[in-house]
Amino acid sequence: VRVMLEESFNSGSFETGRRPQVGASHWRLEKGAPRIVGDHLEGTDFEAYFYLPADALSADRPVLLVTVETVEVAGAPFHTPLWAGFSLYQEGYEVCFFGDSYGTEETWSLDVKRSLVPLTPSTFVTGPRTMTLRYDRRDGAVELYEGSEPSPGGPLIRSKMLPGLNLDQIRIAAAAGASLGVKRVMVKALEEPSGP
Repeated sequence: VRVMLEESFNSGSFETGRRPQVGASHWRLEKGAPRIVGDHLEGTDFEAYFYLPADALSADRPVLLVTVETVEVAGAPFHTPLWAGFSLYQEGYEVCFFGDSYGTEETWSLDVKRSLVPLTPSTFVTGPRTMTLRYDRRDGAVELYEGSEPSPGGPLIRSKMLPGLNLDQIRIAAAAGASLGVKRVMVKALEEPSGP
């Protein structure tokens, strides 16, 4: 396992240059002014990016796991008609988003950017919680699970992206009028496939 990013937003301030507990890069705040409140980061109308090592995913480490622990922001619902959540990028292009997508559905969703609409689970999964995204670069499978790692019961949502991607940035963000509270983010690459 190679941990590329591990961040618990439980101290300090959030600004460009913030270094995580684990990770070779730093956070880059592109928009807004999210702040650390108690044990989490919260904000509205913000975008923050973190560079992942370009060689993190490889034939030897083909599986990427992104685990996020989200929390309620006082006085601000997680689900709105706007968007709030997490994106993965390759070479400046957003390839995948998970969180609360645009629209009235009150559920976590997965938006693979080449698809027409965000995908939702068969039974809506609402509110802040811990979620894990799994991407396998060998076949392009992308899956969203509830919990801190892929569960044997299978994903809430399954889709496909291009195989062979070297995902090089993660973004945490919320649109104007939406809010996001994040307690913890972890991104790691695995040698062996994880889950079913």
